[in-house]
Amino acid sequence: MCEKLTKGQREALGRHDVEVIERAGRGLVVRESCGRCGGTGIYTWPTRRGPASGRCFKCGGNPHTYIDADTYARRLRAGELREEKRRRAAETRRAEIARREAEEAPAKAEAARVAAEKEAARLASLNWIDGDEGDRVEMDLQIIGRGDDLFIWSGETDYGTSCLYKFKTRQGDLVVLFTSASPFYSADPVEHSSGDYSHEVTQPGGWVRCKFTIKAFEDREGEKQTKIQRVKFIALAE
Repeated sequence: MCEKLTKGQREALGRHDVEVIERAGRGLVVRESCGRCGGTGIYTWPTRRGPASGRCFKCGGNPHTYIDADTYARRLRAGELREEKRRRAAETRRAEIARREAEEAPAKAEAARVAAEKEAARLASLNWIDGDEGDRVEMDLQIIGRGDDLFIWSGETDYGTSCLYKFKTRQGDLVVLFTSASPFYSADPVEHSSGDYSHEVTQPGGWVRCKFTIKAFEDREGEKQTKIQRVKFIALAE
């Protein structure tokens, strides 16, 4: 780099790959080349007939720009200061997030412990319904549902559109039904307590009196559930 540059200029320009030259009447300047044509003043582009070229429309054929070295060094330094400010602000934000997470960690751990204990107690309280596989049972069930739907999953199977239903008994035990039938749907619209009409005999959270066959007793990840089949809706229950 030219020895006529000041120490501050050399430090600022030395951190960047720039070309410093001396021009008559201008002193030390930095020459910048057009980024589109690469400093040739000619831009080449592909066409169906082969490459075509012409005067670069970005620099207008004047591919080099000359800026006073001192001005250019100040510009570089200002950019470096802005970047340093952004870096320090990001470090401050990361430190604040880490501090906040450290402060909240004990409370989160305690909340997780309480939630785990509640879940363990819930699982321990679950039982299979009374009866044996193949028994025909009549019982009140509360439909758990998902959103406004009575089922919690629906998809296409070999038997057509099938739905997965989940219920709770009066004792809080879990009952599941996977079927392609529609045991809880009416041919005529039904008015619900909310004032809405639908073809569903009730809404999620509603109680129904059903007769069904016990299919199996399962334990899925510590959660006892009774699988049922051949469900027949009898009436709404309170």
